[in-house]
Amino acid sequence: MTTRWLRLRSWFSRNGGKTLFGLILSTTLLVLACQGLLEDTQSYAVVEGYVYADASMTRGAPGVEVIVESDENSQNPYQGPDLVTFTDSTGYFSVKVFLNYEETDTSITYHNIADVSVYYNHQGRSFRYTGVTVHVGGVYRLPAVHLGMFE
Repeated sequence: MTTRWLRLRSWFSRNGGKTLFGLILSTTLLVLACQGLLEDTQSYAVVEGYVYADASMTRGAPGVEVIVESDENSQNPYQGPDLVTFTDSTGYFSVKVFLNYEETDTSITYHNIADVSVYYNHQGRSFRYTGVTVHVGGVYRLPAVHLGMFE
């Protein structure tokens, strides 16, 4: 039985060293580039729900405008911009609420909690759901609503 040794010399020779260095460099750059594409789940909460066309809640209502905004009369009002989306063909919506931070000369204060209200709008009629407190990393499914609840 003969022992065969893998020849690593080519990896460390003049040209092989450049190949190894290039491989390591390109892998490192790829990893660093992908980090920017990954979302930081520790900076937002998700608010989701369904809007139905009928009171029996069997048919989704597509195209309903959903606005997540600050609940200004609350203890921890959301400080970000109003977030607008529309329900899909099943009546489902999902909104990422990015929680803000305050930066001073000496520190950064993160807001891990915020109070929002959700405003539904469809063909001139609307409905508001208030008192939603969201936390970083949380998913909040709101109670289902139907178009008959809109005024």
